[in-house]
Amino acid sequence: MSKLLMAATLLAVSTPAFADEGPPIDAPASCIAPTGKDGLGLPKALVDGAKVVGTYKLTAGKALVTSTFRLLATAHFMPERVGSDKGEWLPGLEVQLVKEIERDGESYLNSVSQHGYDPVRISTYRVTVTGVAKVKGSTVVDVLVEDLGCLESYTHVPLAQGESTTVWISTEATSSYAFSTGHWYDNDDRMTFAVTSGLDPDVQQTPGTKTPHGWIAIKAWERVDLGLPSWDDKYLRDVKAGTHYEMPAYKVDVVKVVVGADTTPNEYNVTTKGRAPVIHVLAKITRKTKTGGELIRKM
Repeated sequence: MSKLLMAATLLAVSTPAFADEGPPIDAPASCIAPTGKDGLGLPKALVDGAKVVGTYKLTAGKALVTSTFRLLATAHFMPERVGSDKGEWLPGLEVQLVKEIERDGESYLNSVSQHGYDPVRISTYRVTVTGVAKVKGSTVVDVLVEDLGCLESYTHVPLAQGESTTVWISTEATSSYAFSTGHWYDNDDRMTFAVTSGLDPDVQQTPGTKTPHGWIAIKAWERVDLGLPSWDDKYLRDVKAGTHYEMPAYKVDVVKVVVGADTTPNEYNVTTKGRAPVIHVLAKITRKTKTGGELIRKM
C-alpha cells in the first residue's frame, strides 16, 4: 500500500459526522477522561455503555424513516466463485440524520453509507447490521441502532511544547483523537491517535462460525510544517501497555489496554462472539520540546 493511500485511509477513519461548527471541537470528559483515584479507570461513557435506540427490519431498497434517522438497506449478491449461483447477500447500509438533512441538505456530515457488516457511525450513534435473510423473495436486513454518547472523532488544540495529556480512545466511544486548529482536510499541522477494529471479510461467509475473527490496531499519524505525513501502526501483540510511538512533534505512550468481554486477542487474530472486536486504549500523548522541522532548521 502506498504512503499516500495509507494516510488517506487513516484520515477517512477519523472523519466525523456532526454539525460543522469548526475545529477544534474537543471531547467532553465523559468520553475520554480517565477516572478513579489511580487515574486509570474507564471514562463515564464506557462505564455506562451504549444505549439501545431501537432494532429495525429493513427490506432492501425500501427506506425506513423515524423521527431521527432515514435508514436504507441494499443487498449485493456475492457468489462463492465466479459464475456460481450459490453465495450470500452482502448488506449495504445508508444512514441519514433527518433534521440535519432537512436543514442543510445532504452532506458527508449528515449522511453515511457502506457495504458490509462493519458498524456505521454518525453523530453519537452507531448502526450495526445484525442479520440478513430472505423473506418471501425479499432481502431483509436486521439493524441495531445505539447511542454511544460520543462522537467518533474529536479535535483538541495543539499541545504546548512539553505539555502532556492522557486520554482513553475506544471502539465503543471516541475512537480517534486529534490535535490541530483545522479540519482533517485542511493543511494545518495535525497529530491523530486512533484505535480501529473489524471483522475479517470472510467471517460472515462461513456458515456455522462460532468464533468470528477480526483485527485490532492502534495508529498514530502526524504532519508538521506542511511536510510529508509520518505514521505508525501497531497490531495484535503490539496493542499493549508499554507500546511507544515516536513522531516528529509528538510521542505517544500506551498506558493501559482493556479488551471487551467477548473479545479475545491471540497471536494471529482476534476472535469475538459475533460483533467487531472491542478495545479501549489509555494513552499519554506528549508534545516534544522540539519538532522535527525545528531541528532541521537549526542544522
